[in-house]
Amino acid sequence: MHATVAGVPQDDRPSLGALTSACSWRGRSVSAAAAQILFNDAAASRTTAAEPQAVRPRGERLTRSEQIDEELALFERFRAATGLLVGRPVVPQEPPEPDIAVTTDSGIIGIELTELVTGPFQRGVESAQDRTLARAEELYTSYGGPPIFVTLYWWHSAGPRRLDAELAEWIAQTVFRHLPPGPSNIILDTTEPAGVPMDHDLVQRIDITRLPDDPASGWSSPRHWWPGRIGHDWIQRCIEANNEKPGSYTGAYAATWLVISATEAPSSGFILDDSVFAESYASAFDKVFLAAYSDSKVGPLPTRPRP
Repeated sequence: MHATVAGVPQDDRPSLGALTSACSWRGRSVSAAAAQILFNDAAASRTTAAEPQAVRPRGERLTRSEQIDEELALFERFRAATGLLVGRPVVPQEPPEPDIAVTTDSGIIGIELTELVTGPFQRGVESAQDRTLARAEELYTSYGGPPIFVTLYWWHSAGPRRLDAELAEWIAQTVFRHLPPGPSNIILDTTEPAGVPMDHDLVQRIDITRLPDDPASGWSSPRHWWPGRIGHDWIQRCIEANNEKPGSYTGAYAATWLVISATEAPSSGFILDDSVFAESYASAFDKVFLAAYSDSKVGPLPTRPRP
């Protein structure tokens, strides 16, 4: 997947007036459970137009294997939401080919997967937080801990800025040491009257819940934000950032698609103008889809041949 961004603020705490946009890959996919939780404060909240430029989220880079996992997760969510290409074989590909190839009765469809990001700094923080928490969950499981639900609240705009193995170990050990003895809930929060004292520069609060006879387990970091509004120009910029790619494909494809995703996270949350699905877009792809999960709108965009 390709990363592009517009109007990137360089300081670590952009103001509410700092506006950014991007088409980018995510550091971690959002699970169905995470889609149901609240969202933690994000610094960038509105959007303005600016010329795209290449960028990757700050912090630890994903390996190619991890990128493939993210691309496949984006595609699986897309086809689950649209009902398109369900059950069709999917093969990850290497550049300059499309991200994935899907075999159909009419031939192979080459699909580029990109993500619309409205807050590149917050995007990097989210990715690092999610990966650190995932590592903590893995460590906790390796300790032999029982299935639990953990909700961790980060301090506003707090790091880490990359996967932090030491912090992940601290989280895992802290949760393990404070397991409820049975089906119940424990809150680790110094400011909570009924909570267990806990003081950390990055972690504000940890809720630990054990349910009776429940083999399920889930770890999450709630977030919330004030989404900005985007329209035709933003989507066209995202398409334009990918329009050169079909010309470099060497494989034979019955069709080429571009799937633009936006998830329920501060860095990729926005409100769509009503005109987004009505106006046409100049595209080198046969079809372009916008999967705006943050705005509950998923579907094809009207396109016209690129000049």
